[in-house]
Amino acid sequence: MNKQPDKLLYHLSALAQEHYKLSNDLYLLEVTRQKIEGRGYQGFDKDDILGELGKVQGRLNAMHGKLVSIADTLKTL
Repeated sequence: MNKQPDKLLYHLSALAQEHYKLSNDLYLLEVTRQKIEGRGYQGFDKDDILGELGKVQGRLNAMHGKLVSIADTLKTL
């Protein structure tokens, strides 16, 4: 029995999970933007933004890895 379709479904599911995490990180950046718009820029905003950008970058790297896994799995089907 060929396990590749199961592997493909696993990788597609993992990609979707990363998508939800990325959406949350982008939402938190939007919340920070709204706070700055309402109260003005504060010194601690820089650290908040840089922290969220780091999370977004990490998520995008993880998503890239998932995309490569999907492509590799598809090559074997």
